[in-house]
Amino acid sequence: MPRRKKKATEMTTEELAKRVFPKKVIDEVKRVAQEADEKSGSGKQEKPSSPSE
Repeated sequence: MPRRKKKATEMTTEELAKRVFPKKVIDEVKRVAQEADEKSGSGKQEKPSSPSE
């Protein structure tokens, strides 16, 4: 007996993206998102320095 297909509410984000969009689109979206992260510097957050009194 074949496995049933997952409903959209049961899928992870990755699984849903693979089902809805072609591979080229997924790769491009990931590339653009990574560029945006690098520009904003959100991946490299520094701890705020505590004022010395």
